[in-house]
Amino acid sequence: MPVVNDELDIGTITGALNVIDVTHREIHEGDFYSASYKTPDGDPLADNGTLVFVLTMNSRYAHLTSLMACGGDGEIEVYEGTNIDADGTPITPQNHKRTDPTATRMTVVRDPTINADGLFLDHKFIPGGSGPFSVGAAGWHRQEWILQPTVNYMLRLTNRAGGAQPVSLSVEWYEEINN
Repeated sequence: MPVVNDELDIGTITGALNVIDVTHREIHEGDFYSASYKTPDGDPLADNGTLVFVLTMNSRYAHLTSLMACGGDGEIEVYEGTNIDADGTPITPQNHKRTDPTATRMTVVRDPTINADGLFLDHKFIPGGSGPFSVGAAGWHRQEWILQPTVNYMLRLTNRAGGAQPVSLSVEWYEEINN
């Protein structure tokens, strides 16, 4: 039987080093969060309509990934330094360690009034078809963006399906004091 090392997590049966990825570790630490929104059933997003999230991290760096879906063709744009009015609908982020009451330092607002987009960072097309027979699709930023503290970031999902479609936008992040 292998010897268990107190400093390393060595499996007692296999003798192999047990490892988890950084994101999984952040969940265990209580520093991993998500926020999401889906258009209500029966109220899809109009053609060329948008669903916007503006994210602002306070005093820490956020390591962010996102997932977006549209019932047909769609696109997602990412901007840094977005200027908004003080309106929109707040979204309450959730800590993925449900036994940890630690709140995020990020604010997430849905559909605020945008005064200026800011610096364009990224664009993704979500191919899902158009018209009444579109099948829908999802796209994601698998590799994270490390967001600066106190800077607004905008994710804008636009329905390009040629007709009203359901859409959803989800962001996930973990937080660190240093980048």
